[in-house]
Amino acid sequence: MKPLLIDYKIFNIENTDNIEIPYKGKNNKQLFINIVEKSDVTIDLAFLTKILGAVAHDIDQDCLLLDTQISVQLRDVLSQHEIKKAIFFGQRPSNIGLHIEGALYKTIEISGCKLFFAHPLSMIEANGEYKKLLWSEMKNLFEIA
Repeated sequence: MKPLLIDYKIFNIENTDNIEIPYKGKNNKQLFINIVEKSDVTIDLAFLTKILGAVAHDIDQDCLLLDTQISVQLRDVLSQHEIKKAIFFGQRPSNIGLHIEGALYKTIEISGCKLFFAHPLSMIEANGEYKKLLWSEMKNLFEIA
């Protein structure tokens, strides 16, 4: 009998059932945004507010925002909230419980939710090339010509 071999990585997924997640926003347009920055970087929502305004979304009314270092699993977010689109700034797929090699600035669909991963907001704000990549994918995600 041949031993069973696992040809993929296994990730330890924390139980987040008892953790109070400090989400912000009313989620009227079913958009989840997760922002992760290095601990010494202050998250400035003014840049994100401007980006969202360009796609006719208000950060407080239309989004569900998580901008802390708390680890959250995508499966939990999707099971607890009505989410159609998700953007992850500075987050890796493996950190949210996904076993995928997600390319940055490429929309993928999982469980009926369109999502993409991007560099941390602070890096995007400081880099014109990253801004172009972000805007290109935002147009794709929000179906803007």
